[in-house]
Parts: sequence; C-alpha cells; structure tokens
Amino acid sequence: MLFRLGSDQRRARFLESLIPLSLKGFAGVPMKVQGQCDPSAAYFMMVSTCNELGVSINVAARKLEQEVKRGSAAR
Repeated sequence: MLFRLGSDQRRARFLESLIPLSLKGFAGVPMKVQGQCDPSAAYFMMVSTCNELGVSINVAARKLEQEVKRGSAAR
C-alpha cells in the first residue's frame, strides 16, 4: 500500500500525519521526513513510529488504507 501512494512526498506526508496519533506524548512534536521515502524506507519508518512513538499499528494501517483510496479516487 505504501507503493500505491505513488510518490516519496505522499509517503512522507502520510508518515508525518501519524505523529499526532502518538499515545506516548509525542503528539505535539513536529516531525519532518527528509530525503527520499521509497516504499521500503517508508515501511520501516511506519513500523518504528508505531513501536517507538506509541501509534497503534491498526490505526496507522486504516489511515494508510484511507490515503490510498483517496489517491485512487483523485485519478
């Protein structure tokens, strides 16, 4: 699904959108993904965000699915 987002920029925006969902006090901390964000790198960043910053993997997966659907509808 990260591949289906289509661009490094969309994947980076998705990852950045997960931070406000943190349950460990990082919700207000600004985060910016810099550099390339290919699907493999985005996957590992998503897993790390969920594990280390307390974002539910289920919530992140649903949010990713919504982003992919939104992108498909725009085409």
